[in-house]
Amino acid sequence: MPTKVAPPRLSAVYPRLRLFRRVDSARERSLVWLSAPAGYGKTTLAVSYLAARKIKPLWYRFDERDADPAAFFYYLRLAMARQARRKGEPLPLLTPEYLPGLPVFTRNFFDGLFRRLSVPAALVFDDYHALSDTAVLQDLLPKVFADVPEGVSVLVLSRSMPPPSFAPLQAKRLMRVFDTDALSLTLGEVRGIARLQGGHGLSARVLEALYPRVRGWAAAWMVLLERARAGDLASAEIPRGARETLFDYFVAELFASAAPEVQALLMKTSLLPQISTAMAQVMTGTGGDAILVELERRNYFTARLSAGETIYEFHPLFREFLLARLQQTLPEAEQRSLRRTAARLLCEDGRHDEAINLLVEGAHWDALAELILQQAPRLVEQGRVATLQAWIEALPPSVREQDPWLEYWLGICRLAYGPIEARSHFERAYDAFKQRHDARGMYCAWSCVVHPMMVGTGTHAALDHWLRELSTLEHRFSVAQYPDVEPQLVYSALMALSGTGRKSRAGKSVQKYSRVAESATSAWSSSS
Repeated sequence: MPTKVAPPRLSAVYPRLRLFRRVDSARERSLVWLSAPAGYGKTTLAVSYLAARKIKPLWYRFDERDADPAAFFYYLRLAMARQARRKGEPLPLLTPEYLPGLPVFTRNFFDGLFRRLSVPAALVFDDYHALSDTAVLQDLLPKVFADVPEGVSVLVLSRSMPPPSFAPLQAKRLMRVFDTDALSLTLGEVRGIARLQGGHGLSARVLEALYPRVRGWAAAWMVLLERARAGDLASAEIPRGARETLFDYFVAELFASAAPEVQALLMKTSLLPQISTAMAQVMTGTGGDAILVELERRNYFTARLSAGETIYEFHPLFREFLLARLQQTLPEAEQRSLRRTAARLLCEDGRHDEAINLLVEGAHWDALAELILQQAPRLVEQGRVATLQAWIEALPPSVREQDPWLEYWLGICRLAYGPIEARSHFERAYDAFKQRHDARGMYCAWSCVVHPMMVGTGTHAALDHWLRELSTLEHRFSVAQYPDVEPQLVYSALMALSGTGRKSRAGKSVQKYSRVAESATSAWSSSS
């Protein structure tokens, strides 16, 4: 039998019982539509389900030949002749005299086909996405599927969602659609398949760590489990060989056949973890709305996340592939420009962490330093000093040295865990601010140098030095000009003058700089 109408043969299939039960319920309708990207197990599910229910299917696989409806009826007639138990006249061929009345011919053909089936029966139409959107069958088949006799189930397997011509079936609740989310493997199913495929040595920890990247994509799990059997999957990192195999899969199944404008949109928008249509337009310079809608409809490893403002997301592995393709294809200067644009869009959307990571990956140090300084107060307020420290330390030393505020915030990050080291950061920041005549920076750094947490990190002579610095600083720049800095300055000054436990040694300093103390007390009272 030609492969076009030959049912696939599978062995050692993991039974997805949760989906079997859902398909049982869905078969009460005329049509069950399984829609997911390539490699999500649509065919495997259909074959294993029908085998479990002991239903012999009439299988038909669409391809480019079906643009000619005569080819469709010829091959379907051939499949029926091989399977039908009833003897009698074969189904008709679509010869030229029937073309003027094609809808009537189609109705009569399927009436004859249904009569020849022994119920329970199933018609499976595989690779429906291969049927051209302009094919005449797109209008004929929905009318047939709306009137399927009892005991016959129609299953359509497609990478695409149902085309508009199937909308009446959905409106009349004659069709049930299982999308990518429904068909995705659960972590429990992945564990079951791993046991079935001989992956007993694969730890649950590794599977759980891999799942957020692979998700429910069955084909990727098959590749990884093959590597596991070879002992090449002992950690949560995807082996290089498996990664190359999956990337080759994306090229062969999706990317190579995409139009140039689709390829460009995919690569450029892959810099964003999630994509709105407005973001796509900025990244590409052209309207990307129609392309994204079509990618999602065709299950191009693209999912729509929200019902309000439309947001799209690529499958994590597909996004990795697109980012790699971006690096291989576009000039370095264009890549850098795109990364900066993407980081700006993420910041405007309030997703600063992702913007920072994007700038680190692209080594955009100036933009990264600017964004870090914008976000530092927020991170400290949230207690995320470890995150802030990691971002600052990602900058090359030459970049950090250009702005004393980076030194200052690095000191803030280390204040609680290494006061001696933190003190050195604040002192360097103060000296740099002083060279720049940056009074606000000097006040901030001074407040931290004499902060109570710094007790024990300096000498009495050092305290005298910093009290003199404060006197000089106040003489040149009134602290009242910086109301956001004043409370912390006053607190640190009061504690330095009277709360350090060094009154006997600091008494002269207190008397000598009583004006400073009075000013600080007055400021403290007003700020309180």
